[in-house]
Amino acid sequence: MPRTRNKLTTRPRRTTRSSSLSHGNVTEGRTTIYLAAGSKYPNMGLIWEFKALNPPIFRGGPNFLEAENWMKEIKKILDVMAVPEEMRVSLASFMLRDEVDNWWDVIKTTQDVTQMVWMQFEELLLSNYFPKAVRRQKRYEFIHLVQRNMTVIEYATKFTQLSRYALNAVADEQMQAE
Repeated sequence: MPRTRNKLTTRPRRTTRSSSLSHGNVTEGRTTIYLAAGSKYPNMGLIWEFKALNPPIFRGGPNFLEAENWMKEIKKILDVMAVPEEMRVSLASFMLRDEVDNWWDVIKTTQDVTQMVWMQFEELLLSNYFPKAVRRQKRYEFIHLVQRNMTVIEYATKFTQLSRYALNAVADEQMQAE
């Protein structure tokens, strides 16, 4: 298949003086692409790589679990791409839309988000879109989970879903079993 012009690729290729691309260093088997010096968008190659993995969009809304699931999916993509800490918040916030994007605009006016690390971003977003009170409720559900009329598979599924809200309880249970 012939190569298309003006397209960024992660495959190394020969560049000439007239080329608009220059290749960076190879890290963990992946070539990092940088646009030529003086480019208006120096991180465009990274953004294209990120977008190629189809990251989910987060719009907010009444379902608290959507925030947590979005965060989990975005983190998986950032991890697989080996995105450095200083770029994670920027890439993740690129996928915010509607009310969440408006919320992020307000955050940007009150905080220096250019220095924000992933953990701060995660806590900020989850505290707003998946409040601690809801997380406590999920922990309570886990601790008081009873099989009753659920099948073993249904119970195991529910147990796994809720266990992430009570990681300490799960760890204690595993230690007691040993």
